[in-house]
Amino acid sequence: MFLLIDMDRLVVVHRHHLGSVLGDLADIELMSTFRILPIDSRKELSRFTDLELRKLYCSFGTEECPVLRDTLLSSVLEAFSQVLVSDVDPQEASAQASCIASTDRGRYRYVRGSRRPARMGDLWEPPAVAVGTLPVHSVPVEPDRPAVASSTAPSAARGAAGPKTSLIWEVADRLWGGAGKPSNIGEVLKIRKQAMDELERSGIKRTTASSSLGAWQKDRLKL
Repeated sequence: MFLLIDMDRLVVVHRHHLGSVLGDLADIELMSTFRILPIDSRKELSRFTDLELRKLYCSFGTEECPVLRDTLLSSVLEAFSQVLVSDVDPQEASAQASCIASTDRGRYRYVRGSRRPARMGDLWEPPAVAVGTLPVHSVPVEPDRPAVASSTAPSAARGAAGPKTSLIWEVADRLWGGAGKPSNIGEVLKIRKQAMDELERSGIKRTTASSSLGAWQKDRLKL
C-alpha cells in the first residue's frame, strides 16, 4: 500500500495499493510537489523534518502532537494505517491523466466511472483524507473537453517543473550527494540506475524517470 502526500499542504490525499495509480492521481489533481510513500515505511518517513511530521499528524484532526520524534513517527504511521483506500480504477486514472496537457494550469479532479477528469474551480485543492474516511470522487457532470495525446513526459509538469520532475531531481540529488557528487560517467550512470529503481517503486515509470534524469545529468555535470 502507498500514500500520496501533498507536500505543500502536508496532507494525505489518497491511498492505493498501486504506486502508479497515485502517480496518475498526482498528475490529475496536484499542482504542487508530492511524495508517494509506502504506507508502513518508517525509513522513508524519517526523511521528513519534525515540523513536517507534526503538520502531517495534525492534518488528521488531532489536537495533541507527540513531542519525542520516535513517538511522533510511530503516531504518524498509525494514522497512515487507518486511512481507507481511495476508490480509483487504474485504467480510468491513466486515461484521465492523459487528458491533461503538460501546459494546462487548470484544476482537475478524478472522476470514478469516467475517462475524463472533472474541471474544478481555480482555488480547488484535493481534500485531505481523514482517518477512517473514504474520499468521495463522484462528480455528476463530465467536462466536454478533447483528450490530449499521451506523452512519456510527466503530465503533472504543468508550467515549468512539475511535481514528478521535481521528485526525480530530488531523488537524484540525494543519491548523488550521498555518493560524494562523483563526475565519473560510470559512477553517475550507477546513480541514475539507483534513482530509477527507487522511483519505480514509488510509481514513476522508468521511461519518465530516464528522460528527466538525462536533463538532470546535463544540468548537474554540464556534460
